[in-house]
Amino acid sequence: MASAKVYNDLGFNIDSHINKFKDLNYQYLSESKSSYYSTQYTIGSIFNMENYKTDTLIEEKYFYPFNLYKKGDSNLFKVLNHYGYKFWFMGNQFSKCENNFQITCLDQKTPLNTILFDESLNVFFEKSFMKSVVHFLNFKIFSHTETKTEIEKFSNFIKINKDILKEKNNFFWIHNMNPHHPHRDSECNLLDGARKYQLNDANYINSTKCSLKLIDQTIKEINKIDPNAIVVFQGDHGYSKYNNDTGNEKNF
Repeated sequence: MASAKVYNDLGFNIDSHINKFKDLNYQYLSESKSSYYSTQYTIGSIFNMENYKTDTLIEEKYFYPFNLYKKGDSNLFKVLNHYGYKFWFMGNQFSKCENNFQITCLDQKTPLNTILFDESLNVFFEKSFMKSVVHFLNFKIFSHTETKTEIEKFSNFIKINKDILKEKNNFFWIHNMNPHHPHRDSECNLLDGARKYQLNDANYINSTKCSLKLIDQTIKEINKIDPNAIVVFQGDHGYSKYNNDTGNEKNF
């Protein structure tokens, strides 16, 4: 998600939402510079607990999901293991959770997803007579939109599995699609037809409002049972669009 400064520049005053979280004893890092415009950068930096410069070449082993399989635990796993925390991960429709002996996935890949998201198999299909079929299947998967947000799915999981929270020491990571398109209104309803893919400030802001509303509801539910749980709500990087006046790219 964008910074408070960017939201204010877009005409959305996010301060009231920040104050809500402060009232729940959350700390707001106003000078944080850890946001990236790429999913692999963001997840990799959190797993490795390092802030990478985006203008330098980063070895593939530090990107997600490759960093799950390199020799030795990532810095995040070392800390969580030291304090006895269990890692739960909710992926989204484009970036699924990758199974690992230290991670419990809250979403599951279908066998078809596993094949279509495999890099080596994709290279093979691109050179075969199956190319057009694979492109069609990929289009159908990527054009399919989930009715519920990842935060709503996580909230439902919590309500059904309250015993997990009672065991304490939980680390939850929810990779939410919002405010990335497909866009929603402020009440989290998907926009109709092609509107959900229209890249404009209003759609971006309303999708953000949806996420903030759901986060507020979910952390209140968690605080009732396990106030020491660690929950990361990662808003996908959204989009960048071109400023019509200057032609310069504006990153959200």
